[in-house]
Amino acid sequence: MFEIDTIDKTSPTRAWKKYGRVGGIEQTPFERYYTGAAHAYVIRVRHPRRFDAPVTLADLDPTMRPPQSYMYLTVPVLERLDRLATPVANCTPRISRCPSLLTPVATMTETLRTRPPSRTFIVNASAATKV
Repeated sequence: MFEIDTIDKTSPTRAWKKYGRVGGIEQTPFERYYTGAAHAYVIRVRHPRRFDAPVTLADLDPTMRPPQSYMYLTVPVLERLDRLATPVANCTPRISRCPSLLTPVATMTETLRTRPPSRTFIVNASAATKV
């Protein structure tokens, strides 16, 4: 869990040079993914927090059901999430190819999340020790 600091629009080459060490992805798959793309959007985050254990929907709201695509969280649900999370003092992202949506996640201040035109690719670093 984190707050968005800024969103940088840059070339994939510049995105890799500036954020590759914290992106949680190896260079070859990154370059393969961006072949032919003119832009990469980097979402810089601040105030990262992590969950010490996976959070279920029932932990947030016993009546909550999984959405078919996405849903907006209400203020009470966000407040519950905030109480379950702990601040991340300092962490180094790891590459995890198949993290669960509810895997505890640790992010750095310069975590790479990119969205080129007509493509979506989300990168995060898992804090779990057995991924």
